[in-house]
Amino acid sequence: MEVKFNSQIFVLLFIPLISIFDVNLAVSQVTFVLALFFLIVSILITGHSVKVNSSYYVLFISIACVIVLSSLHRALFFHDIDNQLLIRIVKLVVFFLYFTVALKLVGLTSVDKCLLYIKVFLLFLSIHLLILAWQQLSFKFGFYFPEIGKTTVHGVESNIRDSLTHRLTGIANEPSYMARALLQILVLSLFFYASSLRKKSIYLCLILASIIFGFLTFSMSFIFAFFIVFFTYLFRSFSVRTFAFLILFIFLVFSIFYLNKDFYIFQFILDRFNTESSGSSARSHDLILAPKMFFDNCSIITCSIGFGPSSIKYFNDWFNGYLIYETTNNVFVDVLVEFGFLILFFTLSLFFKYFSLVVKYKYSFLYFLVFILSNLFRSDYLTFNYYVYVVVGFMLLKVERFYHQNNLYNI
Repeated sequence: MEVKFNSQIFVLLFIPLISIFDVNLAVSQVTFVLALFFLIVSILITGHSVKVNSSYYVLFISIACVIVLSSLHRALFFHDIDNQLLIRIVKLVVFFLYFTVALKLVGLTSVDKCLLYIKVFLLFLSIHLLILAWQQLSFKFGFYFPEIGKTTVHGVESNIRDSLTHRLTGIANEPSYMARALLQILVLSLFFYASSLRKKSIYLCLILASIIFGFLTFSMSFIFAFFIVFFTYLFRSFSVRTFAFLILFIFLVFSIFYLNKDFYIFQFILDRFNTESSGSSARSHDLILAPKMFFDNCSIITCSIGFGPSSIKYFNDWFNGYLIYETTNNVFVDVLVEFGFLILFFTLSLFFKYFSLVVKYKYSFLYFLVFILSNLFRSDYLTFNYYVYVVVGFMLLKVERFYHQNNLYNI
């Protein structure tokens, strides 16, 4: 039992705590090494006490074969191989291994420990709120804050850009990197607010802070996902009391913006929505063009296994295109282009499986919804943070399922 406990600590607590800093791409290189160390230690400690079904090995080998074939095709056909290609292959293998081991350990972990791990994870994740508060104070009163992320406002008319002057990033490279973390805090805090008998005020403050700072990032990925999650929550828990509480709560949030003379959020949202939906932004431009270039130039082989890891950045050279970035910031499009339909169908089947497990549980479903929406705006599947999100989601599912089965709380 001690062996399992140590593995749980390493895989289900230490690695998630490390991964919260993956919002910064430079820091994520360090967190990858640390998380990999803990993963190796946990596997060595566990030994043969955690049995992995043979189907996992078959699946692992199949996925690995497609990735290797895709990489070889890129190297041979396009005469290209670099360190980035090798790094991506290694990372994909490591993350698949972590995901397999972590989900197995979630199944062996008690509900109480899962609940404890989620609470500790939420506590450390809330460090982002403190950092964002520090940054906001630095903008208002001139306090020192290191120049890390892109705080300038773009993609809107000049009068809106001049009135906003800045946006919050925290330690993230860009506000969109912070969006999923803030929504994660929101959903987990909602769960604990509804299920806990004590300390409700703490979770209420976390909910309020995540919403306020989320809007101050001026990230359309946060704003878009927030309203979908908000209306989904209303739909799944509709009652006069809940509706009145949420309306008052949102009124309070926007009152704070208004009193702070920052009540320009709706104008900003409409302007950015028009820019993104028209395809005139850099992000929407690449999101439309990359799959078009894929289908225009793919063969039976490349349609099946893609053009290889990290191939999007070479599309302009290979196919005389004009992509702006090295990624479309959309997991599904990136997976299609880099690994073809075989891996895309596998990825979609995993998402559908996850959906089928959580659909009847309110907070687990909201948590899943945030994950799905974040995949549309942020292609960061080569970080531990991406897989940790799902692992924490399965711990939340285990706890919420136990609560429902035993009628412990009305959640």
